[in-house]
Amino acid sequence: MLTIKLSEYEIYNEYINKFTIYPSITIELEHSLVSLYKWEAKWNIPFLHIKDFTAEQYEDYIRCMILKMPSEPTFMLGLTPENAKEIQDYISHPMTATKTTNYSKSESSSTKKSIITAEVIYSQMIANNIPFECQYWHLNQLTTLIKVCNIKNNQDKMPKKEVDQRNAEINAQRRAKYNSKG
Repeated sequence: MLTIKLSEYEIYNEYINKFTIYPSITIELEHSLVSLYKWEAKWNIPFLHIKDFTAEQYEDYIRCMILKMPSEPTFMLGLTPENAKEIQDYISHPMTATKTTNYSKSESSSTKKSIITAEVIYSQMIANNIPFECQYWHLNQLTTLIKVCNIKNNQDKMPKKEVDQRNAEINAQRRAKYNSKG
């Protein structure tokens, strides 16, 4: 969970020709499967495959991440560029020490072609018997858990031909490094 304290901010109301000062507030955000699901339900496009968000889409995702919505609807105007960077860093943080590798080249190329949506992730959770309480985890933790489950279930097993090729490459690198012939 990411907690951001927004400083006091003011907004000019052109209808009454006056500045209104809003008090500082604290918001708690979670980049989770639930947030992703809410956002995709509204926008009807796969969140994880968007390269450039519009400002409206990005702000809406931040709203979907908020655990308890502030009573003041203008709170988004209180976000600073530093807050936006902090949110982006939080979203992209792996949140785990686990590193996974796609062993099969055919699997990794098919993964690139497939569209990952919230429902696909939910189906992977069900297939791997991952409890639904994990939908509230940081999304990167959840997707890493799914990858680990797939590896443990031998769904990502490297074919013998690729194992032999990989070992030959490693041996060649070691021979070059140590000036060895075998």
